Amino acid sequence: MLFLALLASSGALALPTCSETISKAGFTHPGVLHSCSDLERIQRLKSLEKEPWVSAWQSVDDLAVFQSDYQMRGPLDWIAREPANQTHHFIHDDGRSAYYSAVAWFATGKDIWLDRSISIIRAWAKELNVLRDYIYGGTGMHHMSAAAEILRAASGSGWSDKDTRDYVAMYKRISSDWRQFDNFSLGLDQDTMFGNQGILSNLGLLGLAVFSEDAEVYDRVIERATYGRSQHPNDDWALNRFVNNKTDQLTESGRDQAHAALFVTGMSLMAETLNIQGQVGDRYPNLYEWGNNMPLKRAMLYWINYNVGKNVPYQPLYNVENGRNYLEISPLYRGRLTGRDKPDTFLAPPYYYYSIHGGLSPAQLNSVKRFLEYSGPAYENAFWGDDAVADIVYGPKPTEGGAYLHVAEGSAKKVAHDKGYYGSLGAKTIVTYSGNVFQRSIKSQPNVGIRARTKGSDAHIIVRNGTLDGFVVAEGTVSGESFKDYTWPLKGQGDFTYNASTR
Repeated sequence: MLFLALLASSGALALPTCSETISKAGFTHPGVLHSCSDLERIQRLKSLEKEPWVSAWQSVDDLAVFQSDYQMRGPLDWIAREPANQTHHFIHDDGRSAYYSAVAWFATGKDIWLDRSISIIRAWAKELNVLRDYIYGGTGMHHMSAAAEILRAASGSGWSDKDTRDYVAMYKRISSDWRQFDNFSLGLDQDTMFGNQGILSNLGLLGLAVFSEDAEVYDRVIERATYGRSQHPNDDWALNRFVNNKTDQLTESGRDQAHAALFVTGMSLMAETLNIQGQVGDRYPNLYEWGNNMPLKRAMLYWINYNVGKNVPYQPLYNVENGRNYLEISPLYRGRLTGRDKPDTFLAPPYYYYSIHGGLSPAQLNSVKRFLEYSGPAYENAFWGDDAVADIVYGPKPTEGGAYLHVAEGSAKKVAHDKGYYGSLGAKTIVTYSGNVFQRSIKSQPNVGIRARTKGSDAHIIVRNGTLDGFVVAEGTVSGESFKDYTWPLKGQGDFTYNASTR
């Protein structure tokens, strides 16, 4: 792999150091996603070359925007929302590339990552004048601001005062008309936005506000994230409005599980920034612990419970976002642990926070831990992992050409599904989850790898094509209460997604 190969070929390098500053306005730098102590921990754990950090860093190496042949996709002068040529992806991809490269440079001292990161930031800061896209524009600005914070604070980066002025000037240009109307199509700084539209746009806005020390915007983001500023309570994303105080459901639990997961992810990343900043003026909301009964924590546990096959309460929702009704919890993407580049372990930041600071019972913490292990290594474990809680043990990689279906608590005496859960992804029909079975999509694979255990007598696992009554493509018997790994050959050919059930 590129990243590991570069490390192996290099001699001892002088590693960057980080200088934390706190401004007169109270802003801490670096302070978007990672503090100096965070970066120093990442650097130290990378040097250990031990698990689980080795596997986590391999996941960084696998990211598409981290490849040696990645070409900067921008910069652009104008980015609209969903243009015909799809250029709104450009700032998203370049922002992520700048961020991953900045962290990798700090961890290793390799100039290839520094050169990429600072080149991307400088190019966009010079060129971008109009930013209308509130989703990919938000994620792009969020990651790019995090990268800029790292480079500004690190020794040997080559970051200059001019770079700071240019980045702040870009922020002023693109935000100049965002507040003219309360209209989400005008950019990142709007009060009335729904769900992930609001979270992702305000993540980008928060990063820009921290870098530029814009206290007014910083306060607005916090108010939106906690109590909400929308005049339409059903079109909001605030913790106080988006998490049901009785059932713990997320508003978008009725839409699909991917959007519900992204809410937890976005709020967790926002919490990381706010915790680094601490007291700024009279503001210090720790989103991990904020509010009655800690709604972010409850939303995370609700999502995990449903996606590992447990029954959860659900209250029908009416007239949500442009008149939609969410009458029942959505099974779409249930148990599907995939991301755009590869499986994403998006629960790493809250897991490590609650492990160190408390707030979860041992059973709750173990639920999050098991989910991380099932999901497999991902970059978040490299960037947020802490050896104070280095107890993550990833499941073994699937055999070549295979994929794992994780069976949490299969029983031979009970069929694990009450009904099939269906969803659509492009033109394919997906059975994303059934009962106590984790599932990943499998495409043209010669075998299926299953990590499973049973309670009581043996469980016969059936893997079917697409639907609960689809033809059997693999099957086998699982025994014992300890997790074991099984590999079964497929009985069919072609492009499949599979449902696994017990009988």
